[in-house]
Amino acid sequence: GSVTEASWRKMAKLWLSDGVIRGDLDGLAVSERATSANASVDIATGRAWVDGHFFESDAVENLTIDANSSGNGRIDRIVVKADFSANTIALAVVKGTAAATPVPPTLTQSASLWEIPLAQVAVANGFPSIAAADITDERQFAAGKQDWQHIPGTLAFSSDDDAPTFVMTTGDDLTGLVPLGARFRCVQATADVYGIVTAVSSSSL
Repeated sequence: GSVTEASWRKMAKLWLSDGVIRGDLDGLAVSERATSANASVDIATGRAWVDGHFFESDAVENLTIDANSSGNGRIDRIVVKADFSANTIALAVVKGTAAATPVPPTLTQSASLWEIPLAQVAVANGFPSIAAADITDERQFAAGKQDWQHIPGTLAFSSDDDAPTFVMTTGDDLTGLVPLGARFRCVQATADVYGIVTAVSSSSL
């Protein structure tokens, strides 16, 4: 049969998990605007793997953060966004919703659009500029499907860790950050536990 973009992507997803390619260029790090802080952020050069597609940015890019006059804070996300309908991959700001206790916007990962996170940006009401303290790095790094996967945050067992299948809870939303099929090792005081990720939710894997 013929080779389609969808079939190629399906194959390429077996090579690497989503994420920034570690050690290439400057790792797509998000930072305060270098020349002088304003309502924007800089994204360093780097490369990434996005749902079976390669992305490269070979120059620092600056993205504007929308104003916030809502009376509450907001959390935006800086992402690498693959638009399969438009055949584009680009850096983008995903705007959050202002609230008394704001949460970051959910990543879109669908058949037509796929986002991987680079950073969260805390957007205060009436903010004049974005400072380094407002930026939280949330990059995951691409790994071969047989490589060990780093899982951020603190994990705890919520079921028997001696069973063939067990659940671990986390205080962080790992959706879109940890790929299915990734291998992991949990280092404990008594004995290490090894596993393969078969399901990921907002609070457990």
